[in-house]
Amino acid sequence: MSYFDKYVSVHFSYFDESISGWSDLSSKQKLIISLKILTDSFGVLMILVIISEVIN
Repeated sequence: MSYFDKYVSVHFSYFDESISGWSDLSSKQKLIISLKILTDSFGVLMILVIISEVIN
């Protein structure tokens, strides 16, 4: 199981235990997880910017 499949299953296993990866998601769930990935990536980017400003 890839890291991405684990990421998907962690976020959706609470609602539906039959979901174990990307292929098990409906189109609405794929949209939701895509937006979740974007917000997580943006959060990591903001943390890196704050750390770089603190260091400088």
